[in-house]
Amino acid sequence: MGRQTPARLMHPANRSPDFISGTIARFTALGLPTETVPLWLYQQLCRCSDPEFAALFADHLDLPGICPADYLHKVIPTPSGALLGGIRFYGQDSTKPFVELLAWTGPIDLPAWRTAITTAWSRFKPTQFRMLAVNQPEFAGAVIDQSIHAGRAGVMAETPTTPGVALRPCPNPADAAAEVAAWYDAFAADHPTLAAELHPADTAELAACHANGTLDFITIDGAVAGLIATAPGPIDWLHGHVMIEEILAPAHRGRGAAAQAQRLLAARLATTHGSETLITGTIHRLNIASHRTAINAGRPAIMDYRFLPLG
Repeated sequence: MGRQTPARLMHPANRSPDFISGTIARFTALGLPTETVPLWLYQQLCRCSDPEFAALFADHLDLPGICPADYLHKVIPTPSGALLGGIRFYGQDSTKPFVELLAWTGPIDLPAWRTAITTAWSRFKPTQFRMLAVNQPEFAGAVIDQSIHAGRAGVMAETPTTPGVALRPCPNPADAAAEVAAWYDAFAADHPTLAAELHPADTAELAACHANGTLDFITIDGAVAGLIATAPGPIDWLHGHVMIEEILAPAHRGRGAAAQAQRLLAARLATTHGSETLITGTIHRLNIASHRTAINAGRPAIMDYRFLPLG
């Protein structure tokens, strides 16, 4: 068997609709590399028949009338084209099902999509679906869930930082996780609604950053003021260094130190991985401070996950 390129890979069970060309077209305007889109789509299509993927849900959920195969992705037809999607649960709460719309062919047709999605996943009774949107029109009833922010390391590093802010490698992920948990507790006391939507990075997540050499305390005039951590990986098809954690101790918030820390990290990654390296991350719609920090650091919002009602 010859080596296949991602663009030629097909769903192993049957020939699938051509989701590749339309998906690439959606993201071309971003000016970012899209060569990872075909492989990402192939992986999503494989989840139409992957029992290990279904087990990620079935092993932890016991929903009446639901069998493991119901958690598989589906390709479903509509009068205007095909849809690729799968069931999800907001906050891993089994009482909050929604459908993740991963790709489609043909034009956007919300009435047809709603009918097809409601029928295909009727056993779960979802009330909404989510799509990754870029340069899409504003839809009635749409609510942004999270935005994807991204910036090139070389561009971010061009903005100078003040001498007092620096990064110091963190030697122990467990100690870092304890500090982060304490800072989150303080944050939650001041912002309970937003804190309910967030979670602090745990020791395992920070250990992965530590292994990559990107687990750092943020210091101000030599004193520990916060923490920043990234790890290489994808957000859907978009590959870069993903922001795993970025938090400041209460006394140091609101002074611009977090944006400076991101630029310092960008300068390092530009040197070690190249100036075109992307620094990415998702930010919840309610987290206005983090949106502002990312923009000030040179990471604008380029896409967003939008919830749309099915009813």
